[in-house]
Amino acid sequence: MSKIPSIPHDLEEKSHNLLKNCSVDIWHRSAAKLLNESQECNWAIACSGGADSIFALLLVYGAFPENRSNLSVFHYNHRLRGEESDIDQNFVKEISNHLNLKFITKNSSRISKKDEATLRNQRLRFFSNSMIKTSSKILIQGHNLDDIAETMLWRMPRGVGVEGLSAPRPSHSFENFHFVRPFLSFPRDVIRENLKTAGIPWREDVSNKKTQYLRNRLRMNTLVSWKKDSDRDLLNGVGKTRELIQEQDDALHVLAESAYIECKKEDKIHINQLLKQPKGIARKVLTFWISREFTQDLIHHYHLNDILNFIYDRKSFKIQISKEHVIKASGDYLICHKNSSKDQHWGAQSLPFESSLFLPNGYFVKSEKIQLLPNLKNEILSGKINQNENAFIKYDASKFRLILRMRREGDKFHPMGASGKRKVKDCMIDKKWDQTKKNSTPVITDSKNDILWIPGFPPSNSSSISTTDDRVIRLTYTKTGS
Repeated sequence: MSKIPSIPHDLEEKSHNLLKNCSVDIWHRSAAKLLNESQECNWAIACSGGADSIFALLLVYGAFPENRSNLSVFHYNHRLRGEESDIDQNFVKEISNHLNLKFITKNSSRISKKDEATLRNQRLRFFSNSMIKTSSKILIQGHNLDDIAETMLWRMPRGVGVEGLSAPRPSHSFENFHFVRPFLSFPRDVIRENLKTAGIPWREDVSNKKTQYLRNRLRMNTLVSWKKDSDRDLLNGVGKTRELIQEQDDALHVLAESAYIECKKEDKIHINQLLKQPKGIARKVLTFWISREFTQDLIHHYHLNDILNFIYDRKSFKIQISKEHVIKASGDYLICHKNSSKDQHWGAQSLPFESSLFLPNGYFVKSEKIQLLPNLKNEILSGKINQNENAFIKYDASKFRLILRMRREGDKFHPMGASGKRKVKDCMIDKKWDQTKKNSTPVITDSKNDILWIPGFPPSNSSSISTTDDRVIRLTYTKTGS
């Protein structure tokens, strides 16, 4: 176990020395401008104890001495690494105390390791609550140029537009405050070199070396090769690309605002008006409509694709986009309504990776691609998985587009361990399911309509994993709120 690094007695002086080499003039221009214009507000800094966030904390502390009394330090302890996580927490606390800054922290109530999206959501909730508690309007983060490149690599395979590729932005609003990232102009290795030169310690998170996280693999493998193979300054080029993409997204946003006014009729969207717009504008109009009218903050691009494809093909449809909301075409209009607890029907729809589909029966289905570690592989192969809630199926590029639908008359299924295909209806009868469960349990198929899994059964024989499979699809079927 490591120890808390010694805090230099002259930490304030070291922060000024750090600032001499990393002056505000070379911070990201728009982020620095926002900070200069917001000095009357309370600020906070998200600090994990790692190099990037310590760099951010000490530079902001040194550059804005008049704001120190209005500055808080936030630290969220996920408790994923036992005592090491506690040392990170205590290190940030000692740094804050040494600088006479307010320190706000919280420990996760669960210690079990979770996926990246869940961990991020936990931090966001903590940040949001802490910003309210401290009446802060600016939350500063230590993202850097390498983070821009990693984010592009991480998001592109998922299929994202200009809004997704312009992240992380130097600033963006969230609820009633702004995230500000002034250090997007600094490469990661420059940050560490400057901390070493100034004699400032930081903590290293060993979990950043673990390959089960996609982002770690991209950082340690793909990005290293990309830099090596590039014939120019890769990070500088990526940074400029992100700026240009953001400019284009901002322009689309302005055009879409005008189109939204033309397309929106009360709480509905006029389909013919929407079809007059370029597809990129129509996509943003739908995003505005759903997020503003129905407080549905996140809609997956797969849902938007399905809605747009149905509209352009002039087909009727009904899509469940969340636990509560259904979108359907009704005459000349798109309407969104709250799902009735009595309505147990839904149409076939895409089941996107890294996203959840909420069903009228009070359950949600999630699909994600994961790296299969030895312990989990042994559990799967020995039949220790709860097949009512989980299935692990072979990843096949031809089955990339998964479909979720209701059971249909004549459906046949060959679950793993069975002698052959049988009617789904007969399989359910053997389990003595009542009619409600038969009708409400989803069926998950590939793009060729072959059934891959029905919750309550093993996955299909053709999609079951073997000892040689390392990349698999994990399907989860869980009651909302459980």
